[in-house]
Amino acid sequence: MSVQSVRSVKHREQIRTRWQPGAVPAFPIEPANDPVRRLAEDDRASMTLLALVLCVTVTVALLGFGLQVLH
Repeated sequence: MSVQSVRSVKHREQIRTRWQPGAVPAFPIEPANDPVRRLAEDDRASMTLLALVLCVTVTVALLGFGLQVLH
């Protein structure tokens, strides 16, 4: 970089955007309609989901064990 280009960079005006420090969103952003949170907060749905996950896990484990025994 030449000396002239460095000087021109220093003398440029500050660029202002629409994102000023006061316009930064607050984190964490809460989603208005989170289906996972709704499922977790609803006891009946969460127990049903837990039972479904456990049944699938046991089924996969039994199928894997059965296939190993058959070989």
